[in-house]
Amino acid sequence: MAIDPKGPWLAVGAHLADADNARKDSGSVALYLNPQLGAQPTRPTPPELVPADLQAGDQFGASVSISGDWLAVGAPMGDGRVRDSGVVYLFYHGETWDLKAKLEAADAAKGDQFGFSVSLNGHVLVVGAPGESARGSSAGAAYVFEMPGNVWTQTAKLLANANDSQPFDEFGSSVATDGDEIVVGAPFADDRTVHKNFGAAYVFQRNANGWSLADKGKLTADAFRPDNMQVGAAVAIRGGRIVVGAPGDDLQGTDSGSAYVFERTDTGVWSSQPLSVQDPGQGEQLGASIQLDTSSNGRAMGLGRRPVSITGTRRAVDSASQSRFSAILIPSLWVVSWKT
Repeated sequence: MAIDPKGPWLAVGAHLADADNARKDSGSVALYLNPQLGAQPTRPTPPELVPADLQAGDQFGASVSISGDWLAVGAPMGDGRVRDSGVVYLFYHGETWDLKAKLEAADAAKGDQFGFSVSLNGHVLVVGAPGESARGSSAGAAYVFEMPGNVWTQTAKLLANANDSQPFDEFGSSVATDGDEIVVGAPFADDRTVHKNFGAAYVFQRNANGWSLADKGKLTADAFRPDNMQVGAAVAIRGGRIVVGAPGDDLQGTDSGSAYVFERTDTGVWSSQPLSVQDPGQGEQLGASIQLDTSSNGRAMGLGRRPVSITGTRRAVDSASQSRFSAILIPSLWVVSWKT
């Protein structure tokens, strides 16, 4: 799901939808228009996007991102020059939503899952390909596309450090971009000294030579816990603040999940504070998805969780101070804000 941060559009992907009731798991994207605060969402015409060239199993709608008049939709099993390598469709809204481009990686290979994640900010698009295998099977990659003129062009391929990347890290499972920074999640990255599948997020910055991994740009949780924490399963960045989800974290119970808020100190080091649910249910997987509010410059966010039955009063806490964060729970989502 994606919401236009400065406009009225909501896009919801249904990547296992059957187009025309025939093309199984080809996918679709539903569009909603909500022009006034508090108004009921209305469906535009056409209410759904289904590219004509979709094939069974393409999974169009696995990821969506809106910025201004542009909508990016990932189809991680779609066909470009290479079958099942993954593609991203770009739509532009004039009077209607029209398909303007179909993107693929310059080095596309079958099983890359290009389009598994997408993040669009202005004329910068980041695409995750967690199945890419340049540094080992499913080590993963992310691709940057930019539109300096009228054509979207690949300008960078992002990888974790060569001495850090390993097979099955699935770097590119999540991506986020804001201004001159990009965050890429690798939820199955190993910490070589402590635990397997601990996970990490990597920060890249734009410089005179393009995009490169930032100094001290590998972000991890503040403490190690076993059993697939999946740090980096979801990422978000806004206003110099980064939030990284860890839905497999056992911080407050088995797979209760957590999220880590990172802020850059004056010395350039990223400091972190964990955020969890005070009385979590087993398997809630807090941090499976994250959305930072642009209107508050990143001081409010939504944290997705696995739908479970909830009873009683629930609140989120900053496990460091138990005073900085406040939150309310609506179905499947924690809405969190904090003091500056």
